Amino acid sequence: MVMTPITPDLAEQSPLLDRQRELRLQRWCLHAGTFALIFLFLGFGGFAQFFFPPPSPGLSATEIAAVYQENPNGIRLGMLTFFTATTLWAPFVLSISRQIELVTGPRSTLPQLQVILGIGSWIFLIVPGLVLAAAAFRPDRPVEITQALHDLGWILAIMPFAPFTLQAIVLAVATFLDREGAVFPRWFGYLNILLGLSFLPGMFLIFFKDGPLAYNGLLAFWIPVVDFGIWMLAIIVVVGRSISRQQAALTAR
Repeated sequence: MVMTPITPDLAEQSPLLDRQRELRLQRWCLHAGTFALIFLFLGFGGFAQFFFPPPSPGLSATEIAAVYQENPNGIRLGMLTFFTATTLWAPFVLSISRQIELVTGPRSTLPQLQVILGIGSWIFLIVPGLVLAAAAFRPDRPVEITQALHDLGWILAIMPFAPFTLQAIVLAVATFLDREGAVFPRWFGYLNILLGLSFLPGMFLIFFKDGPLAYNGLLAFWIPVVDFGIWMLAIIVVVGRSISRQQAALTAR
């Protein structure tokens, strides 16, 4: 084997090339979030037809079972698409953590906390889709069982707000620590606080079967779902700009 000698020029270029590759990888991880958002809404709202309108918890067991009997394959395909979206959540969270490291340092608490919370939120994204897929697996079972699985899937999808709210708070804290706005602009911190708090009404859904706090209601479902989409889009834009600035700085060297 012929070994290529490491010249001083090559030694100086290697860290630069490694950093360029790392930034490209971070951008791909960030784009995973874009596809996750698309697949999430396509699966839940498109194929499964769970958005227009969302099935009400006030429906009878027979009416809930009819939702699955009338569109079993659409729901199955929707949950498969939704599961694909949740798989892309992990690289997306890692791309966020890498940007927080630029503010706080790689061994600080905030980027590690963001990763841990990302793992927790990942679980709460995966499990509801699996439960709803199980509900659609045997639509001809006793209607009470289908209703129970349906309720469980929706409660798991909406009620576990804590990891997502804390992720938003971690991003807000990182933003306010970035006093020069080199990574996160100031408005991004306030937006994370506002959107993170908007997820909170979902905790009350177990007390209501109709109205704005039911799991198909305005406060428990529609506002958090819309805000979740806005939150992800804002992250994609802000982190994407940060990566672009870093790539531009490396190119100028």
